[in-house]
Amino acid sequence: MKVLILTNLFPYIENKSSGILITNRLKFYEANGISYKAIAIVKKDSRLIEYIKGKMLGKYSAVLKEIDGVRYEPVIVKRSLPFFIASELFSSMC
Repeated sequence: MKVLILTNLFPYIENKSSGILITNRLKFYEANGISYKAIAIVKKDSRLIEYIKGKMLGKYSAVLKEIDGVRYEPVIVKRSLPFFIASELFSSMC
């Protein structure tokens, strides 16, 4: 059996315990012979969004590519202003 995991919950350099539930699930898969590919979706904001949020340009958390034998493959998704506004509105409604 092969499993594809797309997640925005993953360990990163500043916080190795972030996404620990996903990491533990992947360790379980590996221990039980289940093949998996874990893709960590990393949001990278555009320059305008970085300016609006008051962050340093280009700063985002670096994904740990492997922790406790569990492998993550980071994929960076750039967010534009319309997407940022829509996601903020949606998250405030939930």
